[in-house]
Amino acid sequence: MYAWFINTVIGFNMVMGMACRPRRILDETAMAILKALAEFEGPATCKEIAEKTGINVRRVTGKMRGLLNAGYVERPERGKYIITDKGKEAIASSE
Repeated sequence: MYAWFINTVIGFNMVMGMACRPRRILDETAMAILKALAEFEGPATCKEIAEKTGINVRRVTGKMRGLLNAGYVERPERGKYIITDKGKEAIASSE
């Protein structure tokens, strides 16, 4: 039953074009977040990043998950983030 459900849902999503589209991690919002993080001298919270960029804190929080998973940021302590070398390279290549 479970396998049928998974195959049906995945098949439906592929027909509808949902599962095939890769999500773009480094969109305009993500780049704004990376640039803001690069300006902080130490780790920053999502709230601090949101205040600096003018982006809603919930949106920042959501983007941070993707940036963290992709290696553009690190979380040295709970709730605080720093930019990685990979994140700095992304900024440099976008300018």
